[in-house]
Amino acid sequence: MQRWNCLVILLGWGVVVCSPIESERSALGDENFRTQKSVSEASRISESAEPQTSPAEDRLVISPEKNANQRGKKLPIGKFSARYPLKPNQIYTVAAKDSANGSDNVATASDSSQSILLCYPVSSSNGFSHKTVLLSPGDRFRFVTPSKSSKGMTLMASLIDVTSEEQNLSEMVLTIHSQSIIGEDESAQQTGFLTRADQIWNLNFALPAEGDDREGVVGDVNDHWNFVEHGQTFLGGLATADGGATDVEVNISENDGEWGIAGETGPYHAYIYHNCRCVDLSLEVRYLPEGTYAVYVFAHGDAPDQNAAIEVECAGVKLSGKSTLNDGTWNFREHPFSDGNQYVRYVVDVPAGEHLKMTSRRDGSSYSMLNAVQFERIGEIPNVRK
Repeated sequence: MQRWNCLVILLGWGVVVCSPIESERSALGDENFRTQKSVSEASRISESAEPQTSPAEDRLVISPEKNANQRGKKLPIGKFSARYPLKPNQIYTVAAKDSANGSDNVATASDSSQSILLCYPVSSSNGFSHKTVLLSPGDRFRFVTPSKSSKGMTLMASLIDVTSEEQNLSEMVLTIHSQSIIGEDESAQQTGFLTRADQIWNLNFALPAEGDDREGVVGDVNDHWNFVEHGQTFLGGLATADGGATDVEVNISENDGEWGIAGETGPYHAYIYHNCRCVDLSLEVRYLPEGTYAVYVFAHGDAPDQNAAIEVECAGVKLSGKSTLNDGTWNFREHPFSDGNQYVRYVVDVPAGEHLKMTSRRDGSSYSMLNAVQFERIGEIPNVRK
């Protein structure tokens, strides 16, 4: 469906004002009441704001009886919105789902014309103010809460039908994931961008995830994972996390062994390696859409010293210096997943026609291994934005 600019809609009706709830100081005028319309307009979370834990998930039900956007009445948005308390200095990822059939796919959602109007906090001179975004079924949105606010912050959500005055609304659900971050980088504090399951590719090795256990760093536990057996060196037509077919393909370096991680059943629970113990495993991903990607590489064997030093390279730019855990403990078997333990995270630009290469280098032992990889398109490359 066509995405509307929320500010234009609200001014057109001239009746709905996004004003702060009682605990919030700043009034939301035109300057602070903006809508992020698409990935192409989004900022990206800076490399200094690294996730430190895997997300915990909550659910916020948005009811048409209680939380319909009252665009015919002069009411502050906090009066009719479903609300969710937020913590400072956190990365929040929310996903809009159709409650009637549990779908987050626009094509199968019961009413793709309805959206969630989301009001979220950003840093300001007064501590924090708010911006808004419209989320359709299937949309995912990520933002970082300010770190310097001493007052309570709240996420507010209401239902709206952008195509009809009748407001034929049905219940929707927001799933909410939170992750702690380190640092107080102001650029990270002000980011907000849309992401979708069709912008994530998942790849796991050696053994497929069991049942519904498909936990990664990003995405949903029910997302699709592309599977590579040990000994396999090519996989074409990689599907996105929502199962959509793409032309993306991956070449895998020679490998002839597989092993498991005790106690695991998800994509991380096994890995490929080479029995000669003399080579570093690598992947080359081709035909990714141009953009900026967050890359998550899981690489750890089932012993404390079986870690890997990870490199990511694209278009002549090499990123290195990050390794998975090698501290003599068995914490690599623990949950939630964390950066520098089971996986490492890099942010890399992938220009049109360029290949993305990932290398798992032997570090604490003579083994190089790969358990799983996730690459998520989080925005356009700044210098090539239209």
